[in-house]
Amino acid sequence: MSQDFNQPGAGDSISTGRTLWNSCLNSLKSMFSGTSAPGSQVVGQLWADTTGAAERIKIRNADDDAWIVLGDLDNGILIPYTASFQFTLAAGSYSSEKKVPLAIMPFDGTLVEAKFISSGTSASSGVSKKWLTSIHNETEGVDISSADLDSNTAEFVASAPQTFSLTGANTDLAAGDVLEATIQSVGSPTSMQHYTWTWQLQIARRT
Repeated sequence: MSQDFNQPGAGDSISTGRTLWNSCLNSLKSMFSGTSAPGSQVVGQLWADTTGAAERIKIRNADDDAWIVLGDLDNGILIPYTASFQFTLAAGSYSSEKKVPLAIMPFDGTLVEAKFISSGTSASSGVSKKWLTSIHNETEGVDISSADLDSNTAEFVASAPQTFSLTGANTDLAAGDVLEATIQSVGSPTSMQHYTWTWQLQIARRT
């Protein structure tokens, strides 16, 4: 789709002006659809970002220096949800998988994105000493994230969101579904006493 918005000038011919106006109209009609941001950006401009699987509707912010996500092109308006859990036990207490409640779905929806944020770093973690977390639908008895997120030395960074890889077949949620996060330690990583983990979810409501 066209991402240009070059208005005809006073010296342009009728033919050139018609071509430029058609290009402008096509850009507006498609919301500047494309895998990269449109070159001409102004405050309040809409952009249909078609990059990869994360296709988003975005708007240019008031400072004209960033794009704000308005919704998901496949699923609709995104509803953010955040849940946190504070560890109060030593690492050994999580050698078997524990489940932490995140949310009860108030409506039918699709989990579009899930991120994990920690409140600090763990210097003694590694391949044989690490924390694992995943997203689980307790009502349906299925994992929504396709694999555990390994929080080892390379990944376990304070306040740096890490994105879960989701299993598409399990991302559709029904009203009343109970979502949980799982926590498990491998080996003996640093104790997480009084340590906060936060899960950020982006859910699109289905009608």
